[in-house]
Amino acid sequence: MTVVRHDSPSAYALAFPVIAGFGSGALFSATEYPVLAPLAVAEHSGALIVQVFVQSLGGLLGISVGAGLLQHGLDGRLSSAQLGSTASHALFYEIIPTIRSLPDPSKIAVEVAFGESLDAVWRAMSGVAIVGLLSCVLMRHVSIPSGLDERVLQEDAVTETKRVQTHIV
Repeated sequence: MTVVRHDSPSAYALAFPVIAGFGSGALFSATEYPVLAPLAVAEHSGALIVQVFVQSLGGLLGISVGAGLLQHGLDGRLSSAQLGSTASHALFYEIIPTIRSLPDPSKIAVEVAFGESLDAVWRAMSGVAIVGLLSCVLMRHVSIPSGLDERVLQEDAVTETKRVQTHIV
């Protein structure tokens, strides 16, 4: 499923997250319009607050699920003999600094185990992304309202009147 293997150049591991980052950034900003379109202008601020909360919650769940899948995959693929002095059930971020000091056969086995475990993470996140893309088919076309919020205009007029009155006095 993934292109990056244990013997792939480092540029692959650096370039692909950059591409994914651009895609994520585009999705974060593109979801604003379908959220705001069916609402009145006065309701936009509340809708954006909920949208940011849901995006943050989704990021948190994605990291948690990804870390859980990675840890579970490493637990099943690594033995204490491959890790040397590190326990086989150590958290994956505790294993990472020790990989460079491992002998070559164990080092390659650990790198392959990480790659296979990350493959499971990619599969799970790809499934979530596919469901999200399919949900776009269900969206209806709604034009974004172009009017102004009357309450804001009234507040601006009151503020301007007070400012002018203070300059006259």
